[in-house]
Amino acid sequence: KLQFLYFIAIQHLANIMSVNRKLRILMLHGHAQTGEEMSKKAGALRSEVKKVAEFVVAESPIRNPAGEQTWYEYERLSEDVSKYTGVEKAVEELSKTFKEQGPFDGVWGFSMGGMMTGVLAQAIADKKIAPEVDFSFAIIFAGPYPKDPDCVLNGGIDMPSFHCYGENDKVIPDYMSKKLSECFKNPTVVTHEGGHLMPSIAPVRKALKVFLVEQRQKLIGA
Repeated sequence: KLQFLYFIAIQHLANIMSVNRKLRILMLHGHAQTGEEMSKKAGALRSEVKKVAEFVVAESPIRNPAGEQTWYEYERLSEDVSKYTGVEKAVEELSKTFKEQGPFDGVWGFSMGGMMTGVLAQAIADKKIAPEVDFSFAIIFAGPYPKDPDCVLNGGIDMPSFHCYGENDKVIPDYMSKKLSECFKNPTVVTHEGGHLMPSIAPVRKALKVFLVEQRQKLIGA
């Protein structure tokens, strides 16, 4: 009888912990940026959702010739076409992160990290990635659609996604971020009047919180 009561108590505690758990989100930094820098720049946004989500910051081990952290190297061939080198290696490194630090409920990428978030989501949709790389939603700030013809995203990604980009972004033109958002079936899109950043303005903070509360309700039921 005591063993039975102990089992019931443990099961009840596990249920409580499950209901109260936060979403786990992997953050992917931008080009020439560290994970720590991204985390600081997203501080106000993270604070807004701290009751529903916790974050793990990825640090790319890949360096460009200038010694800067990056997910891949790129060569600009024309205004609309670039050649990427190392995307496959970046995916391999992220697969290790998922295996060693996962599971994750979602991935949050900024700029180049946003494009990598799209690449991972497309690979999951196409079932062309290691099984440990799995997540349920994407958050993309100022993330471009790939300019490399060999890195085309087919679209039709059936995954909830939140996209935020600036109408005056001089680094990633807004039409490139819009094109990436259109790869997802039902994207939540929020624009702002600023440039290449993760804005801390109230409308963006509130929209992100609404999105994450909804995802938590779907995944955890609380």
